Amino acid sequence: MHVEKIFSSILVLESFPDIDNQVLKDYAYKCQKDNPKGIVKSNHIGWQSDRLTIPCPMVGALNNTILDTLEPLKAALKIKKNTEFYLSNLWLNINCSKSINIPHIHPDAFFAGVYYINAPEDSGDLVLKNPAVGQQYHVDEKLLEDFSSLAMTFSISPKDNLCVIFPGWIEHFVKPNASTKDRISIAFNVGIR
Repeated sequence: MHVEKIFSSILVLESFPDIDNQVLKDYAYKCQKDNPKGIVKSNHIGWQSDRLTIPCPMVGALNNTILDTLEPLKAALKIKKNTEFYLSNLWLNINCSKSINIPHIHPDAFFAGVYYINAPEDSGDLVLKNPAVGQQYHVDEKLLEDFSSLAMTFSISPKDNLCVIFPGWIEHFVKPNASTKDRISIAFNVGIR
């Protein structure tokens, strides 16, 4: 018997140990101090910046590292060679205790992602939802031995220096920050042209 998996999604988990998180943490708190209200999109209680426009060399280094990480995906996903990925925008998140991000997608983003600058233990898992929403009516997850593509969610515990990249159409949310420390991250959208 030949078994073929169809309509799969992709998830990239990569550590970026060469990024100086202390520089990014200081930058995040400076941006929050300069604009204490921030903006409200998917964040509840936590602070979110608008699109990053203030120059910061370490954000530039992160931008380049993300693009370098994505480059091999072209061949893996059978994307034409004459295309390029680009970061269409980046923004900061400072999620204090009890803050969450409600379920959302990233419209117009080929990939969405997050890089964790400061991620204390129990500071809120990122939960990705299976885009095959009809599947929930046909599969009882209690019957699965382990995680499989039949599961309805996939959780990722944040860790310092971890970068998570996934398709922009995957609905996702962030569980409450159960720690007393801030979880700080840079989220981003990736376009393709």
